[in-house]
Amino acid sequence: MKINLKEINTKSNLISIFRMFLVFPTLYFLSEINEIEYYRIIVIILFFAVYVSDILDGYIARKYNEVTELGKIIDPLA
Repeated sequence: MKINLKEINTKSNLISIFRMFLVFPTLYFLSEINEIEYYRIIVIILFFAVYVSDILDGYIARKYNEVTELGKIIDPLA
């Protein structure tokens, strides 16, 4: 499968990539959630950001016809 740079550089794919990077701080704060009380608030905010970015990603991909093969792969991973 050949992926070109234009396919990566769409708004919807960039949002999905951003969402993939949110996994790391979420896992960190989840692992330390019993240690510091306000980490629960941070985890809730991160989950909300992931949720909103998923909705926004799908909306933008369909509205601007940015549905790509790469997007079909990274969206479920994110």
